[in-house]
Amino acid sequence: MATLELRRIAEQHEDEIAALARDLVRIDTTNTGRMPTGNETEAATLLRQRLLAEGIDAEVRGRVPERGNVFARLPGRSGKTALVLLSHTDVVPAGDASQWSHPPFAGVIEDGYLHGRGAADMKGTVAAQAMALILLRRLRVPLAHAVGFVCVADEEAGGAYGAGWVARDQPDRLRAEVCLNEGGGSFVHLDGREWCLLGVGEKARYEVRATFHGRGAHAARPWQGENAFYKAAAALARLQAYEPERDTRGPIFGPLGRVTGPVTPANVDAVIERLGRTSPRLADHLRQVSRMLVTPTLIAGGVKSNSVPDVCHLTCDVRALPHQGPAYVEAHARRLLEGADLSIEQTAVANTSAAPDDLVGMLTDVMRRVLDRPIDVVPSISGGFTDSRFVRELGARAYGFAPGHPDSDASHHRAHGPNESVALRDLVVQTAVYLEVARHLAGAG
Repeated sequence: MATLELRRIAEQHEDEIAALARDLVRIDTTNTGRMPTGNETEAATLLRQRLLAEGIDAEVRGRVPERGNVFARLPGRSGKTALVLLSHTDVVPAGDASQWSHPPFAGVIEDGYLHGRGAADMKGTVAAQAMALILLRRLRVPLAHAVGFVCVADEEAGGAYGAGWVARDQPDRLRAEVCLNEGGGSFVHLDGREWCLLGVGEKARYEVRATFHGRGAHAARPWQGENAFYKAAAALARLQAYEPERDTRGPIFGPLGRVTGPVTPANVDAVIERLGRTSPRLADHLRQVSRMLVTPTLIAGGVKSNSVPDVCHLTCDVRALPHQGPAYVEAHARRLLEGADLSIEQTAVANTSAAPDDLVGMLTDVMRRVLDRPIDVVPSISGGFTDSRFVRELGARAYGFAPGHPDSDASHHRAHGPNESVALRDLVVQTAVYLEVARHLAGAG
């Protein structure tokens, strides 16, 4: 079956893809990170019913009943699983509803976009993955190897009820030759070239909590005390002035250097500044993957408005490159937060998957055929973390690859913010790409 035919088939099912994504958005699966929360079982049940109606084996299981994960599989002759499509149904809180043009869980489709919390992150992709399975089944595509679908709970709060639980209790659900997830598929432009980024790894995340101690006193006689806020303020000034070590060992810098000339730690900022004028999305990405980031995110202290505060608590989010381990992070944190008692927790371990040339070449060929334009797939790492880390811990290869249409305006996504949306044509392209990847990896000719 030709690629362009698969693209046309996906286009013919745009309304069905959009309706499934809309129905998922209308289920409030807000994950606050504190139990009870999530309600993902309702969305998982909807997916299970849609898959079962097509004759696809599907089931819902969870660490707790209300936080269900849905599993489905199209079997192949070999018994081996070639591809797992991984996604999640939970969403972050919608925030102030008055800042939304449409109610966040109304699932409004308007002017070619689906609006609502989770439309872009990532219920639209959930629908595209599920529809790829459904269309493989309807088209009776012969499979030499199985294609799996795993849609989990709790990604937005770390995966303890979702992919983390699946990896621990049912690891075979995630094992495959290739697992495709969020965390890649964005498009960047460089000197007339069009790149689609493949997420082959992720930075580590640390949560650093600093406690600054002072001495309380009456605010009318502040000199009798020692204001803990001033110690925190000095640390905040150091954080604001912090210039992290530049690093250009990431996989994107090789292909970049073949276009711009060699990129080194000494010149990477100049390259980023130059690209910022013509390729702002690429420049932003390069800034993210060329250094460790230390960002103050929470601050609290004091006991009363007329008392000198004797303590101040400051929390920082740290995103470290794969080779920057806990000792590296701690050394920098102690210097930047001098004078504080520190607690450092690693909440996500840096992780990568090898990206062999044949895989990158296959994905490049898929993108060119689906979109009928010259696009190169280029490996890079992600600045955030996803459930792919749990797959990689099992020794399986996982990649961030959820490409939409390169002409869509990515600023409409607004993931984690008000007025989140996704273009319907992005979901059509994703469906066609997943169909084509499944045909390449699992098809029987």
